[in-house]
Parts: sequence; structure tokens; C-alpha cells
Amino acid sequence: ERYTGIKVGIIKAQEINIQPVTVAMITTIVNRIGVVDEVTNFFDDVQCIIIDEVHRAGSATYESLYLRVRHHFVSDFLAP
Repeated sequence: ERYTGIKVGIIKAQEINIQPVTVAMITTIVNRIGVVDEVTNFFDDVQCIIIDEVHRAGSATYESLYLRVRHHFVSDFLAP
């Protein structure tokens, strides 16, 4: 945020702060979609998902997220 001027939010166990760029763990997201309205509504409008640790992206957890997000561009990262 300090370098780009873009607000950065977070979704975690005890905190939900939705911003234009929001960081979260995959299990936290999947567990809250359909349960917490703020998270559910956020994912109705998501345009881009960036995934670290892409070697896990084929799991059922990730697949449930992909199926939930209507319009998205997915970019994956994997360390060499």
C-alpha cells in the first residue's frame, strides 16, 4: 500500500477487511464463501485471483473456489 497507493485488505479468522486488493489463505476463503455475506459478495465481483503454491491448485479446495468465482483471470506462481 505504501508503494502503490492501492489499499490492501485481508480475510483471516477474526478479521475481514475487503479492499481492492485482498489477501487470504485458500481454506479461509472457501470456509467463508456462502457463510459470511461480505466474503460471498466480494467473490461475486472478483476479477483476478493470484495463486501461490500452484502445485496445490488441482485440489478439491481450489476447485471449489474456481467454481464459485464467476469472472476471473487466474495467475499461478510456483517457486523454482
